[in-house]
Amino acid sequence: MFPGTKKDQPIVSFTVSRFITDHCRLLGWDKKVTVHMFRHSFGIHLYEQGYDLFTIQKLLDHKSASSSLLYVHLSTS
Repeated sequence: MFPGTKKDQPIVSFTVSRFITDHCRLLGWDKKVTVHMFRHSFGIHLYEQGYDLFTIQKLLDHKSASSSLLYVHLSTS
């Protein structure tokens, strides 16, 4: 999805994590922000926009629909 420094290779999660940490520090934010928080937000927003569980499962690359149910639960609580 996002190109890395090596040709035809995606960016590694450590690089994204470092980018987020560095920029949060520059903004003076004390709260820890993680890559996984973006993933959770994406899943929740998909559900709130009316996407079905199967589509959310595929977009998040979950092997089981039960993993995707977490986002439905978080959205309704």
